[in-house]
Amino acid sequence: MLKSVRIFVSYSNEDRKNVGSLKKSLENLGFEVFIAHDDINPRSEWQEEIIKNLQRCDVFIPYLSNDFKNSKWTDQETGIAFAGDKLIISLQVDVPPYGFIGKYQGLKICLNNYGRFDFDETAEKIANTIITDEKFKEGMKEFAINSLLNSGDFSEANARVKLLKYFEYTKEEINRICEGILKNNQVYAAYKAKNILREILEKYQKIIKPEIYSEITEALSQGLAYLPPHIREMLKRPES
Repeated sequence: MLKSVRIFVSYSNEDRKNVGSLKKSLENLGFEVFIAHDDINPRSEWQEEIIKNLQRCDVFIPYLSNDFKNSKWTDQETGIAFAGDKLIISLQVDVPPYGFIGKYQGLKICLNNYGRFDFDETAEKIANTIITDEKFKEGMKEFAINSLLNSGDFSEANARVKLLKYFEYTKEEINRICEGILKNNQVYAAYKAKNILREILEKYQKIIKPEIYSEITEALSQGLAYLPPHIREMLKRPES
C-alpha cells in the first residue's frame, strides 16, 4: 500500500517564493513535499538534511528557471537524484532539461488567464505524471482514496477529489469511498468537490449499497447542514 509520495523540489534561492506556492498546491493534493528553506531546521547540518531527503524522496522536481543553472547546489542535487533512479519530473519554467536529465521531456509550468503562474494546475499535471508512471500507478489509487478521506479542510478536498477521476473502482472500493466521505464533512460539504463526486456516484450507482447511496446524496445536497444517521438517532431519543 502506498501511504505517501515524497517529493523533493530542487530550486534556486531566487525562486523560493514560487516554489513555496508550488509546495502548497502539491500538499493540497496529499503529497509530502520537501523544500530546503521551509523544511530544514536551522540547527541541523543542512547538507546532511539535503542528502537524506534526496535519498528518501520518491519524486525529484527540478524547478528549471534561469536562476537554476546559476545555483551552486541544484546540479549536484540533480545528479544525486538521477543516480538514485528517482522519478524525475522537470518543471520547465525558463530553460529545458539539460545534462543528466536532458533525455526527459520537461513539464511546462501552467499560466492562468492573467499570465501568472497557476500552481494548482501545474500540481495536477505533476500528479497525473506520477499516477501514470509504472513505479507508482498500482499504489496511487489507494493513495488518492486515503488522501481524499483524510482531507482536513475544503481546500484539500476540492483538490484531492480530482485524483479520483483517474481510476476505476471495484464494488468494495467505491462503497468504502462513500462511507469514508460520509464521515468527513470537509469532503461532502466542499463546494467544488460536489460535482465530481456526483459524477462518480452516478457512474457507480448500480454497485453502491442503496442505503449508502441515499445518505451520500443527501449529504452532498445539504452540506454542513447534513446530520449523519447516528446523530439523528441520538436526537430522537427522549431525555431521561
